[in-house]
Amino acid sequence: MKRYEEKYTIRLADCDEQQRLRFPVLIDLLMTLSNHQLRKTDLDMVHLLQEDRGWVVIQYDFEVSALPKAGETITLWTCAVGYNRFFEYRDFGIVSAEGSELIHVSSQWVILDLKARRIQPADPAKMIPFGAPALTHLPKMRRLVALKHYEESKKYRVRYYDLDTNRHMTNSHYFDWLFDSLPRLFLDTNCPRRMSIKFDREIHYGDEAEVKHQLTVAEDGSVSDFAIMAHGKVSALAQIDWQKPQE
Repeated sequence: MKRYEEKYTIRLADCDEQQRLRFPVLIDLLMTLSNHQLRKTDLDMVHLLQEDRGWVVIQYDFEVSALPKAGETITLWTCAVGYNRFFEYRDFGIVSAEGSELIHVSSQWVILDLKARRIQPADPAKMIPFGAPALTHLPKMRRLVALKHYEESKKYRVRYYDLDTNRHMTNSHYFDWLFDSLPRLFLDTNCPRRMSIKFDREIHYGDEAEVKHQLTVAEDGSVSDFAIMAHGKVSALAQIDWQKPQE
């Protein structure tokens, strides 16, 4: 597996009111990073769009030691873990200036025919430049199950600037909704330790969506479960295990 790296200095504009990197910005940074690596072949976004194709994420699993803060220079890395007939797997990470890993991300992807809205099979020849092997055993992703009941809910509408080049709501905006649905004081005094999100159905321009959540607060670590609903169906499920932020 070939690892690709870039350095980045966190800006104030990237951060929340506690000067911690915001998750939607984190996602955008990781997507930019992987696209830079994919430029080595015709699998980057520009080339795929010319063929009416696009990368679509199925699931992210995050492990977070600490969120970088404004002014910190970090190293972002990514590598293609492997593939099978339809799925591609990619890992990401963020390393501090001192060399400690702050965030590790596992992810599962497909290539989508944007006209037919159908998954396309992986091309083994295009995996060679990244050192990505064909997998006989797939990486284990966190299993997410919808709860029977969620105590809270909040409604949102998909706006024009929420869309990406695949013509649906970009995945970073899901994180906007998840975090916005939680109480401000809780977010100020907690940060994610482990987080997973699985995308089941696309959400499109003008759609009305509802974010349902169940927050269980505990001194030794809180947990929040989410279901994002659109047109009466689950569009995404997520779960976050929380920790107190490091000073």
